Order: sequence, then C-alpha cells, then structure tokens
Amino acid sequence: MSRPLLLILLFIAVLHAENLQHEELALQFLDRVVGLSLEGYEITHADPGFVLRIIHAIDRGIHLNLTGRVVYVGSYHSSVYAAVISDSYMAGAIFEIVNGKVVSYKTEALRGEIGINTNDTVRLLREAYRSIREYGQLVGASYYSRMAEMILEAADTGKTKIEDERHVLLVVPRGNYLEVSWFEKIGNYTTRYRSIHLVVSRIVMTLEDNMALYRVATTNITLTRDDAVHAAMRVMYRLLPWLEVAKGRGIGEVSTALEYRPGKGDDTSLHPLWVVKAKFDKPAGEIQGLYAEIWADSGDLADYGALTVAGTYSLASVDLKNEVQSRRLTLLIIAVAAASLLASKLVRQITATDKRVLIAYVTAVVVALVALVTSPPKSDVVELCTYGTPCQSLIRPVIYTLQGPGASGVLVLLNITNPRTLPARVVIWPYTDSPLHPYVRWSPMEIVAPPKSTIIHPLLLAMVNATDTGGRIGLFVLVALDSQATSLMKQANITISVLGNPGATITTPFKHGILLSEPAGIAESRYLLDVYILNPLDAELQPYGYYVFDYRGSLLASCRLDYRRSIMAKGINYLVLWPGPPECGQDRVSVGYGYLVITTNKGNITIYVVPG
Repeated sequence: MSRPLLLILLFIAVLHAENLQHEELALQFLDRVVGLSLEGYEITHADPGFVLRIIHAIDRGIHLNLTGRVVYVGSYHSSVYAAVISDSYMAGAIFEIVNGKVVSYKTEALRGEIGINTNDTVRLLREAYRSIREYGQLVGASYYSRMAEMILEAADTGKTKIEDERHVLLVVPRGNYLEVSWFEKIGNYTTRYRSIHLVVSRIVMTLEDNMALYRVATTNITLTRDDAVHAAMRVMYRLLPWLEVAKGRGIGEVSTALEYRPGKGDDTSLHPLWVVKAKFDKPAGEIQGLYAEIWADSGDLADYGALTVAGTYSLASVDLKNEVQSRRLTLLIIAVAAASLLASKLVRQITATDKRVLIAYVTAVVVALVALVTSPPKSDVVELCTYGTPCQSLIRPVIYTLQGPGASGVLVLLNITNPRTLPARVVIWPYTDSPLHPYVRWSPMEIVAPPKSTIIHPLLLAMVNATDTGGRIGLFVLVALDSQATSLMKQANITISVLGNPGATITTPFKHGILLSEPAGIAESRYLLDVYILNPLDAELQPYGYYVFDYRGSLLASCRLDYRRSIMAKGINYLVLWPGPPECGQDRVSVGYGYLVITTNKGNITIYVVPG
C-alpha cells in the first residue's frame, strides 16, 4: 500500500473515531444531563443527513414508519444530530461539541410529550441543579460546581438573583419553563462570552456554554470613556454623507457602554471594548442611528455601522475605499509638491540639457504616482459598483406577480451582473415605501457575485390576502400580507440603496410585476436546502425529484424523493431537501448561488437559491 493512501486511510479513521466520540458524548448528555433515560433503546449511528431528514419529516407531520425505542444519531464535524423515537414521543436534538464539551445543545419534542408539565419554580430549579451537576461530572469542568451551588441557593431562598464577588446567577420564571443564566464577572462587568445559559421545562431543553469557548486576554483599559466618545463622533460624522437614507440627519442622543468581545485576530480571546451608539435627531426609515466600537486597551477602531430596527449592521468595509483613496490622494499631493519644490531649486543651478532630463524624470515620477492613486488596491474581492460603473446598469430587480385560482403572491428577484474578472462585492439595503414598512422589512445584506457572471438573488416571497405577517428568513424575506398590505403594495415601490455609493439607488414599482400563474419559490443553501414554495393553484402537488444547478446552469446533481411529500394548495410550503445520498446519486453537493428544478405531477417548479 502506498504511503499517501495509507495517510488518507489513517486520516479517515481518526475522523471517524472523533465523530463516534462526539456521538457518544451526545448520547450520555441525553441520558444523564437531559434526563431522557436511554436504557433499553437501540442506538443506530447513521448519516447526519438521514438523521436531519427524520427530524424535519416528523416536525412537518410527514408519516414515517418508525416503531420501537430507538435513537438515530449522526455527526458532521463538531455538530451532532439525534432523533429519539419512543412509544409516547419523538424528539430531535442538535449539539455543538468543542474540545470534549457540549457548547450548545437544543432539543424539541416533535410529537407527544416528554416529562412532567409543571410551573413549580422550585421543582424546575432542582432539575436545573441536577443537570448542571451531572454535566460537570460528565466533562470534568470545575466551574459547574459553583453554578450548581448558586442554583440550589436560589431554590432554597426563592431569590431570582444570586451574586458574589466573581459570579452572577439570574433566574427568570416563564410559566411552565425556566431560564437560568450564570455569568462570570470580568472586573465589575458581565459578558455573554463568559456565561452559561440553561432552559428547563419538562426536561432540559437548551444549554449554551460559552465558558469553554472564550478566555479573557486582558482587562487593561487605556482609553477613557470621553476619549472613546470623541473618536466615535469623528467616525460617525465621516460616515453620514455615505448613507443615502440619512441625508439631512444629524447626531442626537448618545450612549456609551464598556463590553468584552472577541477579536483582534483571535476569535476566542476577549478584550475590553467601548461601544458608542448615537441616534439620529430625525427618523430615517429603517436606520435609527449610527454606532462605533473602539478597543479600550489600544484605542484602535474595531467596527462602525448603522443602528437598525433589527439591530446593528456593520459598514466598516463600505468606507474603506474612500479612506484608502484619500490617503493615496494625500500622498500624490505631497509628492507633487515636493517634486515641484525640488525642481524649482535645481532649475536655477543646472544647464538646459540637464533641465530637460530633470523635467522628464519628475514627469515620470508624477505619472507613476497617479497610476498608484487610480489603481485599485490588490484584493481577492473587488467592489461591484464604482463611480465609473453605475450600479443601475449592474443590479436589476425583477418582480413576479403570482396569480392562480387558489392564492396569489409576489416574488422579487435581483439580477446582479459582475463584469469583472474577480469576485465582486456589493452591500445593498432594500426598502419599501413608508406605508408598507410594517409588513416588509429588510436589513442590509452583502452579496458577492462570482467573476464574469450574472446571478439571481431572491429577495422576497409574499403571499397576499393572508392573515399572518410572517418574518425574515436568512438573507431574504418571507411574509404573508393581509388585505390592507396588499392594497398598499399596488401603490408602493421597492428601492435598492447601495451602501458606500452615495446616490446609487434602483427603484421599481410593485405594479410592474410580471404575471406568473404557476408555483414559484426561493431557497437557502446551508448544510441542507431550506425551500419555500408558494403554490397559487387550488390543487396539491406531488414532487417526484429535483435537479440541482449552479448559477451558470451546469447540472450538479439529479435527486429523487424516496418518501411521500406534498406541496399543499393555496399557500406557502416548506420543504427540506438533502442534496446528497441517498436522495442524489452522488456525494453531497454545495449549491451556493444556483437553482433547483423540482419535478411534480403538474409540471416543473424552478426555485432560485441564495447561499446561507
């Protein structure tokens, strides 16, 4: 056997052994910490995609011929998936395991009921105490013992907050479940990066352990609060002109907080950080203000961006090209001035022939500096829109009005063309006219288009004349609109604002939608494919299989659906597809930007895919 082949087999064996260790830890966690008591269960180690499909099928009410007491468990890198099947319930659990510790766990009863339903806070606290003590013994982590002691104190005293010099425990009763949060202090501050969170109901439903992931790098604070505010204000006033939707606004109320965050090239080490937030003096649609973050131990700028109704959105990379260009322009001005001064002094002292040589030399230097200033910085990703290439010629919204006998809806796609030889990046912020804001809201999104290509980025799938208002899913919006929103949409526009390129906006009226009388949908590509289909017909569809294509139209895989599913009539359907074996006749494929063609008993459905 050749040495390379032997090394490959050894690597596969080590990886398989690590997966089995992760799966064994997850099973012990379910048995000892969660309290499911798996004695007498048949343990089946399976492909993670198969386990996930079982979980999603049960969750969606699809009948599976599963009987007996069995646990299906599978792992992929640090993730472990488990489906627990018993006579009285079916449950799904997901784990993240790092360095032999469960850093994240969540379970959900998909069918039936687990454990005893109670709203007795003391009983739930004693269950939390038992589970934390068991987990500390399982993984050998000493800090769990102090958390267990504080939980027991809360159960005995009835207090919802227990605090000592180094830790804080918070207890939040929420009816038939209980939230328990335990923080380690860093000086006088607490941070979620050094904490453990637990949710207890009939059983332990959720556990998140950040103690195993992050360490404190320093508590040294050299930048005062006032200095941080002054530095942040300079950044915000420089950023204001770059935001099209913030025109005519100024800085209003300012708040400052000290936090500990990971960063500085190490995602596991925590440093002190000043967070300065400033609201606008006048409303500006989705944007409520600006923020800037500055490392308190060094004074370096960490991040800055917009405060939105959905949280914060970083704009740090948007303004960099302007800053780089300004530095290059400054360099050019200084160099030209220095060259002119040098030439004026030397011209008086040299002969005519030397003058011509000197002038030629200075001209060459200036030409080289101009080339330096105008050439883009070397990068693996370039900006899609520049002042020489208007965004309006590269980004085109396409609106489809879905109309059928069973339901109606709207599908919005973006055609994005990248003419460059490198991947091109653009940060956009779609928004709708004010009357439609409560129904359709986007956050800023960064899109990277492959070189020399046109991609289709799904933005919105909406069912109209519905009672539910839905919400945001991944990088696109999935909503149901009531009759009032439907009437407003007929008068409204969708506008694409390009951040970092003042004045670059693309506006299209919803009423200009292209009529489509067949099912359509959008999907998000993660480890699985999360697919959303609006069926405007009054008939249920039976899918048989699907084809996976990349953004260029090249076939990646052909797949079959080996158990019965249906696409319900008159509404938005959710499907989970597994683009790997056994559905597809080859290894799992990664889609990225591309599309699916789903074959059904009523014809084909085209679904556009956005990377997760």
